[in-house]
Amino acid sequence: MSVSNEVRQASDRFYSALGRLINGDASPILETLSQGPEISMLHPLGGRVVGAEAVRRNLQEIAMAISNGQVAAEDLVIVPVTSDVAYTLCTERAQGTIGGETVNFETRATNLYRNEDGEWKLMHHHVDLAPEAAAALQRFLARIPAH
Repeated sequence: MSVSNEVRQASDRFYSALGRLINGDASPILETLSQGPEISMLHPLGGRVVGAEAVRRNLQEIAMAISNGQVAAEDLVIVPVTSDVAYTLCTERAQGTIGGETVNFETRATNLYRNEDGEWKLMHHHVDLAPEAAAALQRFLARIPAH
């Protein structure tokens, strides 16, 4: 199978798992992630997350905050860099409920993948900021009592 086909399958797995994440289940997306310490994410909800543990914790928090979600990667472009590194470009369309507010957005996304022991894993997920979704998340978090 070609690198492009393998990366397309990895992208399909990631976006399927992202759909589960925004419906409260973080476990599938954690399986799509690189095990390396350099993993990072720039979310449409704002912020920058760097490092394997921080990314995993952040995704688990997102799973608790968003429900009734749908996401799709459209116009996917795959760019192989080497035999074990590639990136994708796409338009990410998403909707979900954050703290009772329904948000919809369309953003540009770039995803970097690396082949780790025969499996393509996500190393970096970068999505444009979706201001309405970020604001809804901030309002939701403000209502949660501090521990």
